[in-house]
Amino acid sequence: MKSIKAQTVMAKHLIVISYDAFSEDHWALASRLPNLAELIKNGAHSHKLKSVYPTLTYVVHTTIATGVYPDKHGIHHNNPFQPFIKEEEQNWFWFRNAIKVPTIYDVAREHKMSTAGILWPVSGKSSIQYNIPEIRAIKNENQALKILKSGSPLYCVDMELKYGRIRKGIEQPYLDDFTTKCAIDTIKRKKPNLLMMHLIDLDDAKHAYGTDSDEVKQVITRMDKRVGDIMQAVDEAGIKDDTIFLILGDHGQFNVRYKVHLNNLLQEKGLIYEENGEMKWRAYFQCGGGAAYLHIRQGDEEAE
Repeated sequence: MKSIKAQTVMAKHLIVISYDAFSEDHWALASRLPNLAELIKNGAHSHKLKSVYPTLTYVVHTTIATGVYPDKHGIHHNNPFQPFIKEEEQNWFWFRNAIKVPTIYDVAREHKMSTAGILWPVSGKSSIQYNIPEIRAIKNENQALKILKSGSPLYCVDMELKYGRIRKGIEQPYLDDFTTKCAIDTIKRKKPNLLMMHLIDLDDAKHAYGTDSDEVKQVITRMDKRVGDIMQAVDEAGIKDDTIFLILGDHGQFNVRYKVHLNNLLQEKGLIYEENGEMKWRAYFQCGGGAAYLHIRQGDEEAE
């Protein structure tokens, strides 16, 4: 009998498309659309993936990029702990230096592979070669300057000059259309070994209209078109046979009917109080969706 030795052929290009808030409740609808259906037919798929805890975007994306749980990589929330600061004025974990372990894009660069990131969370000031990080100006900061300082300046300027007219701030569907155009251009001109991109249209729609709205169904249709455009770019770049697509969701959502403001309870107990016109805390909740972290002032045994 003649023995046949199986050969494993490694793909040269990996395109990671983060489909923010894509979860099992919309799998049936999305999987019937032509472009995702083609990838499913020719690849492997599962809608049983369990996310890490807490299921917040920046936490999950850092696990995707590192392969370890939040207790190891250090991103435990979208935001660092910032008591008494309004949500819209808070810093997020925008920068790579907050991650305590190596990322896949760091390892790729060490192995002389080219990398690209488009609005990938926690990638500001990272080793990504072609990088438009997900970052937002707060207070009196300049948005364009902050992106240039945190990403790849020449690449950011090039993409902005070509496709900036598409975007209207962070408004959807324009932001994801801009991200997709940047990805198509990058695939055709740079042919990166690793491209990681973050599409947010579905997450925004679920937040604004609820998980079972007509607007959400419209986004899922738009998303399939974007996936198709990226697939076509890979084909036109001549790298189709050497490319793997990895499309994944980071978390689901549930409809919010009411909110519980836990810090009001602590204030009633005197653990949050005002002193000389300044708010102080001995215990403080940092909320994260349907859960919260309780912070206690170090050494305050009575508060604990």
